[in-house]
Amino acid sequence: MATIDAPKAPSKAAAPEKPAPAPVTGGLRHQDGRTFQVVSFRPADEASGVDIMTVQEIIVYGCITQVPEVPEYVLGVINLRGNVIPILNLRRCLGMPDQPANDATRIVVMDLTGRTVGVVVDGVSEVLRLSHEDISPAPPSLLRAVWNDEPPRRGHWPAADVLFESCLSLAGRGVGVIMTGMGQDGASGLLALRQAGWTTIGQDEASCAIYGMPRAAMQLGAVEHEHPLAQLGAALVAACEGRLLAKARV
Repeated sequence: MATIDAPKAPSKAAAPEKPAPAPVTGGLRHQDGRTFQVVSFRPADEASGVDIMTVQEIIVYGCITQVPEVPEYVLGVINLRGNVIPILNLRRCLGMPDQPANDATRIVVMDLTGRTVGVVVDGVSEVLRLSHEDISPAPPSLLRAVWNDEPPRRGHWPAADVLFESCLSLAGRGVGVIMTGMGQDGASGLLALRQAGWTTIGQDEASCAIYGMPRAAMQLGAVEHEHPLAQLGAALVAACEGRLLAKARV
């Protein structure tokens, strides 16, 4: 296997970095139940944060072993004290251009839905203590998915078609995205969105693990723009900002 050579490390061995916030009673939540802590880091010039309780440690960027046949945003793996951990490039996940690693580059090792992964960031800023009052409520345009007792749609429950069709009741236009998956679920629902004036995006065949649902949507004429997985984030932002050039409506 090939390896990605990291920038030269400092002359002194760098020990793993751990966030060092002030003590918090009872873990993440303060005893008043109103405050919590977030590890702040940077992809490019944007500030992001993650729940401190998901962060296991922060380490200096080092040698990463490449592995074949993985998505573009997976740089490879590292061996951290006997544990093999996949390393993700946050810039690529967000559709940002690559930047060479430097002295500020770090790998944030965190628990991601039950699996330990490392995320390469341009720098770790600080640990913030926030209260719930510091966070603005989500806009009313954001939806919450709910279960219902409807029978399966074409054998699927839940079904992407039902999700897409439920968006037709919203005022205005939006963006619909269909990604890798088996079968034809979502194709007709995405077509309905496109016919209603929505921008529709599909994942391309080369980056799909299974080019089933996106293929069905393409064949049905439901997909207006097609992009590889690594560019979907940027395409979604561009669509929301009206920067994607619309093709002829079906």
